Amino acid sequence: MSVTLIHAEGVNLTKDKQLTCQQYYPVCQACTKNQYLLPFNKFSSDPDALEVEADQSEITEKDNYLITGNVKLRSKAHYLSADKVLVSKEDQSSKSTGNVKYQDNNFFLTGDELNINKENDDLIVDITNAHYQEIETTANGFAKFIRKNPNNAILEEATYSFCPINNNQWFIKTEKLNLNLNNNRAISKNAYLVFYGYPIFYLPLYSWITQGRGSGFLTPSFGTFKESDKDKSDYLIRIPYYFDIAPDKDLILELSYLSNRGAVYKGQYRQLIAPAKSQDDGLFEFEFQFLNNDRIANLNRWLVNTSVELDLNEKMHLSMLYNKVSDVEYFREVARENTSVARLHSHVDFTYNNPPLPLELENVEVLTKSDLEKLSNSELFQSAIDSGNADKIEGSINDLENREELIEALVELTKGKVLTRREIEKLSNAGLATFELSGKADEEIIIPVNYGRNTIGIDAANLLTYRVISEDEQVVNSGTPSYVKNLETSIFSRSSSMGKYGSKLDLSMISTKFNHETEGQDTGIRTHGEVNFEKRLGNLWPISFSQLSTKTKLGLSHYSLDNKSNETRIIRGFDLDLSFPFSNQTNLFGTAVDHKLIPQISYDYTSKLKQSAIPIFDTTDNIDNTLTFKTLLSGERYNGVDRFVNENDITLSLQSSYTDQITGENILNFLLAQRYYGDDEVVSDEADTNFETRRKYSDIAASLDIAINDFISNTSIQYDPKSASITKTSISFSYVPHPRKFISLAHTDNGSTRNIKLSGALPITNRVHIFAGIDKTLSSGVVNKETTGVAYEACCWAARIAHFKETFNEGSDYDYSTGLELVFKGLGTTDTHIRNRIQVAIPEYKVNLD
Repeated sequence: MSVTLIHAEGVNLTKDKQLTCQQYYPVCQACTKNQYLLPFNKFSSDPDALEVEADQSEITEKDNYLITGNVKLRSKAHYLSADKVLVSKEDQSSKSTGNVKYQDNNFFLTGDELNINKENDDLIVDITNAHYQEIETTANGFAKFIRKNPNNAILEEATYSFCPINNNQWFIKTEKLNLNLNNNRAISKNAYLVFYGYPIFYLPLYSWITQGRGSGFLTPSFGTFKESDKDKSDYLIRIPYYFDIAPDKDLILELSYLSNRGAVYKGQYRQLIAPAKSQDDGLFEFEFQFLNNDRIANLNRWLVNTSVELDLNEKMHLSMLYNKVSDVEYFREVARENTSVARLHSHVDFTYNNPPLPLELENVEVLTKSDLEKLSNSELFQSAIDSGNADKIEGSINDLENREELIEALVELTKGKVLTRREIEKLSNAGLATFELSGKADEEIIIPVNYGRNTIGIDAANLLTYRVISEDEQVVNSGTPSYVKNLETSIFSRSSSMGKYGSKLDLSMISTKFNHETEGQDTGIRTHGEVNFEKRLGNLWPISFSQLSTKTKLGLSHYSLDNKSNETRIIRGFDLDLSFPFSNQTNLFGTAVDHKLIPQISYDYTSKLKQSAIPIFDTTDNIDNTLTFKTLLSGERYNGVDRFVNENDITLSLQSSYTDQITGENILNFLLAQRYYGDDEVVSDEADTNFETRRKYSDIAASLDIAINDFISNTSIQYDPKSASITKTSISFSYVPHPRKFISLAHTDNGSTRNIKLSGALPITNRVHIFAGIDKTLSSGVVNKETTGVAYEACCWAARIAHFKETFNEGSDYDYSTGLELVFKGLGTTDTHIRNRIQVAIPEYKVNLD
């Protein structure tokens, strides 16, 4: 019987990021002790030399060398220390005894006696009664005998564990263990899994992956659940198998058994699409689930989910998604997940960006002082020119008088504040840094434009982007149909100039064919085009620190409707903004910060038009949500192009921000705004209503964001000056010193519905912690989701029990499930579905042991 047990579900096809264990979490402090069997020793810097240190040496018979007393031998890839070493010149072998310690690129070894021999230029190492440790994985154990060559390590009567040295709470005990150093696979004969001294599992032949990915069984899982209309609990068993087909493709096959419905067959295939380097710029996925003849529904039930993400080149990207299930109750009754999803979306989406969207930087490395000292004068000179530091040079290229000063100046460029993307790119151009680009767009320096249809890099001065998308949807769970875009084309271009009197010209167009499953809904084609021009006018004399700018907009919309007469609309508008920015350096909460204060007054005008005959396809009313600083400044009450609000308004606003001088991160950000209306009527989105009356001024929108170390707080309020009361609020805060020690609270009140989300984790002892999360609608008393659990975590294993409660039909029905997860570090987890559900319900909670 042969079993291969690994943990590979959810792995990245290229690189897998791990959570670093933080020192101030109690269990982590114990885990970092005794991390390595031996201290790291340096190898010889001379590739051809064997460096020898010892108290004494002598030549014995046959020209052998006997080296004794604190012996240390170093070569280019090996280190050996012992009390006595006998070296044979004839067969190039050695025998070491007494306090033997050995290190190469793969292992630490200690033992009674170590012999080294050469076979076909390969170094063979034999050691008896040995303690060992793999350096990269930190796996360790004991063996009666070890034989190691460049490709394999054979261990007899051995143990194997990922626990800390001398604290093997679990280990694999085996008659013979073969560690393949090329494919990271371990194969053991007559293997026992020993847990706290008790053998709990036996297999005659057992195989696992020591690191990375490899084919084999994922750990089976077991859970219980109770459907909302049943009194009896049922159970679910999952047995998955993982195929590591190639570095760029894999497959998971899974057999699941629902005690009340039958067997579910599942398959999930993934493949990177050449020449993609990661899952972000080229990936094909296919998932299929099938339940043959559901015992309760007497139906065949299935799920198909297939997608393609492909960078055709650096400017063009293609995204395709097909997502369907056999019936609306599939997720709740069969999959037991995604029960809050209202609609499944399918689409074909093509985008073009010129210039390409900026990608995330990764693997950034900056030259150190020692690196710079190795450069020639001419290389230093060129680096200084490319970095803008040429003024640091005195003399000519061939007569560089201040080489050391120049090196210090170049080193200073990499110090101080956290480097921005521009600074890193500048250093790279100067040869002072290297980096790689991921396949993922950098979310921090891209923005949506053209009503969210297109995406651009914020630094691009001249650009063209367009997008073509066709989409469909399937209503599932308790969802209802919505408008879908049978076909949409969107184009956006920008031409801009920088400087004190810079300008920006945006041209955009969106054409969409809308459809709806509900009979009687308006359908047809909407085409909307806009011209926006923004110009900086400089200072308003005589206030030298003021900034004056203007914006002008012209929009044209045409609706070609299937069941109504066509409609055409022209929108004209302009804005005038006057700001008075101040900046200074100060201290906040004991931290040196840069402070920016920006009072601003704006005048906005948009033409007033009757629009009740125009259907509303995809436009929502921002007034239904809490007013924000951004909404008041833009004046856009409606989010979309089916309604444009009339403006003849003045807006007063204030921004105050404090930024850490070292890290560049925002510590405090305060925003305040109010709009004064010049028209008593405003465009309405009510059916058959052109305008609705309003008072002369808006509510006041204010927000305060604070981020200090592990504490983050976000507060937004909407204040009504007439009633002198707060009408809407959004308050959240979190304190997260560690992903297993935190509290997070979010409360929203939109005037009609109040909702609260509370989650947290708390260590009870150094190893035991509890976690919980709740999502509740306070205004109705309905608990939407509830998650509770307890976990025990040691350095190399963990156990979690989690209970889930989820509502259906707005609190009239609930679905319950309970699961147990056991984690053995390095081997895997018994239930990845449980850990995934925990992390979805409680985003701050991380389950990694590393």
